[in-house]
Amino acid sequence: MFNNPTMRFLSQTVLVLLLVSLIFTPTYEVAQAGPVALVIAAVVVIGAGAVAATDYFTCTINILWGCGGGKDGGGDSNTGVPLVEYKKGKPTPLQTDKVVEDGTPCYSLGNICGARNKGTMQGGVCTAVTPQDSICCSSAPNACGLVNYAPPGSAGSCADAQIDSPPNSLCEAPSISDTSASLSPNPGFYADPSLVRLNSITTLYWDVLNATACSLSGGGLNLPGLTPRNQANSNPITQATEFTLTCENGEGGPTASATARVTIIPVYQEI
Repeated sequence: MFNNPTMRFLSQTVLVLLLVSLIFTPTYEVAQAGPVALVIAAVVVIGAGAVAATDYFTCTINILWGCGGGKDGGGDSNTGVPLVEYKKGKPTPLQTDKVVEDGTPCYSLGNICGARNKGTMQGGVCTAVTPQDSICCSSAPNACGLVNYAPPGSAGSCADAQIDSPPNSLCEAPSISDTSASLSPNPGFYADPSLVRLNSITTLYWDVLNATACSLSGGGLNLPGLTPRNQANSNPITQATEFTLTCENGEGGPTASATARVTIIPVYQEI
């Protein structure tokens, strides 16, 4: 409201005249008007003084001297430094409306293992440069190749850095689909043939992505520790049978299952 120079001038003039009239009006004349008038005059004087002081020291009202707390009528009295404040150990501004002086300690952003470099503020910019990722140490990979990173140990080498591997639960789940195609790079689990004569056998095929080990069950089979791309023969089929393939991606990692059904060819007798 008071950013317009004309409005600011008028408001300043009215406030100054009010202060002058209240200060120089003889006290006994105010007293003769009654105690109520005296109280009102005191409240107005105190309130006007509070407004002037608040505007000068906080620049929140912007009536008397404009923004910035100076008597030049407005404008920020900054030094051209960005209005941000940095705190030790933190790479990003924590608080606004604070000017950072040149030479103030600051830290760079962290690299892949959280390591940072220390620098100083110069012209509103931190001189610290983010360390290269190559200085980081890595853990042994988990079942699907994921690793954790950490800064070098106390001796400055990776030999004394204690880094645990990521849990296998972070890996992708195995990908299995029931198909009737032959063994191929595509994920799948099927029986060939899926229609057999009584007491015949069939062959089960599977090819699973994102898996480290599989197990096969059904029709009297219980085969653990199978590779993700493999095949196995069934026992003699005496009835319609479902086979189940279960695969996991690392010990304790996600699992997935698929089924393949084998049926008996009907036998017809003449009557």
